[in-house]
Amino acid sequence: MGYVWLAAIGAGAFALLAVLKVNRVLWTMVAASLMLGAAGYAWQGQPGLAGHEASLGLAATPDDSAMLELRDQMLERYTGAAAYLVAADAMTRIGDRRAAVQVLLGGSGSPQRAW
Repeated sequence: MGYVWLAAIGAGAFALLAVLKVNRVLWTMVAASLMLGAAGYAWQGQPGLAGHEASLGLAATPDDSAMLELRDQMLERYTGAAAYLVAADAMTRIGDRRAAVQVLLGGSGSPQRAW
């Protein structure tokens, strides 16, 4: 059934090109992209597999208010370092620890990157 849809998409694309009176030289670019998509579908397409909901894999964590208060007392609230820590806390709360580390490394002035 997937190849039928692929043929329908190709026929529709070329019909649209004809209706819009696109230069014939550009049709080869459309044909090449459709053939590349068809090759990818033939190679990896598995339409018989059951679908499932996608998940980000991020687990939100609750706020640790005692730690936040202690940090605010130590660093004060309106320093440059506190802004980076608040951003890192937000990233940690949504479960994206890698982004939190990248924010902290960006605020430290370190030339290293955390990938």
